Amino acid sequence: MVSGRFLVCLAVAFGVALSGNYLFRRWAIAQVPVFHQIGDGVHPQLGPKSRAGDDDPDRNALRNAALNAAIELQKTPCSPTAKERYVQAVIAYIRARFEVAPCLATATCRQSDEGKISLSMKDFRTELDNRVSEAMDEVHTHTGFQIYDFPRDTVRIVASMTHDSNLYPDLRPQRRRGAVSGPCE
Repeated sequence: MVSGRFLVCLAVAFGVALSGNYLFRRWAIAQVPVFHQIGDGVHPQLGPKSRAGDDDPDRNALRNAALNAAIELQKTPCSPTAKERYVQAVIAYIRARFEVAPCLATATCRQSDEGKISLSMKDFRTELDNRVSEAMDEVHTHTGFQIYDFPRDTVRIVASMTHDSNLYPDLRPQRRRGAVSGPCE
């Protein structure tokens, strides 16, 4: 006969294993760097702190391109041209992160890649990167995207940056996202 103490210990061990798995998966998603690219100009409505990138002109160009494309898509959410420009800018922005830490593209990062991931996160955590992330999040709130809108190597990172459950079904959205079939169709 199984004792009550044994059943309690078994239940506690099961609970710890499940919560550890959940926390690890949330940590892994949080470790994915956030960076986007679109356009080559700076949006005139942004203040000087929002324009603060790092000293790398290529990364700043990607940031500004992504931000400008996101703002354009917010203004014209039914424009297929604006949507395509946004997708292309985001792809370039994310792939720039892959250049620093290639393991992010395949989700095969190991402990030995920690330095590259830290460098990637440092390079893509400027004020301008934060503004780009906010703009992307806003776009995904109102515009419907599907998994096939982005290449396989970037869709996971886009989903984690925007909490878009249409792109990453295992990620719980923090708020309701744009429908896959929106008012544009």
